[in-house]
Amino acid sequence: MSAEDSTLLDIKGLCVSFRTPRGELFALRGVDLRVNAGEILGLVGESGSGKSVTLRAITRLLRANARISGHIVWRGQDLTVLSEAELSTIRGRQIATIFQEPMTALNPVMTIGQQIDESLNLLRRFDARGRRKRALELMGLVGIASAERRLHSYPFEFSGGMRQRAMIAIALASEPVLLLADEPTTALDVTIQDQILKLLGGLVDDLGLTLVIVTHDLGVVAETCENVCVMYAGRVVERGPVAEVFSNPRHAYTHALLRSVPGSGRARELLAYIPGQPPRLDSMPSGCAFAPRCGYCEDRCLSESPAAVAVSPDHVAACFAAGRLAEVREPQ
Repeated sequence: MSAEDSTLLDIKGLCVSFRTPRGELFALRGVDLRVNAGEILGLVGESGSGKSVTLRAITRLLRANARISGHIVWRGQDLTVLSEAELSTIRGRQIATIFQEPMTALNPVMTIGQQIDESLNLLRRFDARGRRKRALELMGLVGIASAERRLHSYPFEFSGGMRQRAMIAIALASEPVLLLADEPTTALDVTIQDQILKLLGGLVDDLGLTLVIVTHDLGVVAETCENVCVMYAGRVVERGPVAEVFSNPRHAYTHALLRSVPGSGRARELLAYIPGQPPRLDSMPSGCAFAPRCGYCEDRCLSESPAAVAVSPDHVAACFAAGRLAEVREPQ
């Protein structure tokens, strides 16, 4: 199968801006992203880098003041030109989203069973008895014990991990092809995080799903994903196989992120950190957005924005220091 045949989602030149009293603010500035069938792709970066906006732009779950340009091609169809009615046949059905905070995403006055039933009703393949049976199957699939009883529970009666499992069950109810998971392990303790990540990975294998995970946790990406896109200031600055990007980062931001991860088995030492703050949307630098915080900055970084170039067949980076970073074997 060729790369084109295996591509489910192909995003090209995606820009998202928001009209505000201060003017138009660009949250995404030319994002290029490809998702292949059956893969687990991680989007990683600091808060404000554009990860969640990218996910929400795919199915146009953005505020009314948002403006989208570029192309979001799903199975050969550009979603950006579809009407709301046409998009509704894809959103929540072929492409489902697991939101960041289930306590706010779930309806507090509806039982978990009722919320799963809503999604099942979209398929129009089951009668009421069939939907109930399928809801119980989905709850069992995501590891919710005593499903018969918990079907009638409200979200506040579930723990954080169980609410996240319920969100996954709701997303699976419409039998999607692609799952978009927006920080699915945020605010969960490490044991529950591991359970949720293993659950998602198992669903990809067992159901043939494709998964995109948004996270700021490099450990989640290392353990779960095959490929990674590193985002900064509304752009994908590096992308490639996880093993290659993490062992040989070719963008200064990726290199800095990896250096800031606490190591194990080393003598006690001060943690490395990235100085400064990500740029504000209303005061973006004229050159590379990472230049003010970069230890590899050179003169042209302050005035030119580097284009993404291939550093290996599957590894792309947008950094003028890519060549110098290739000589850095491990973070110092």
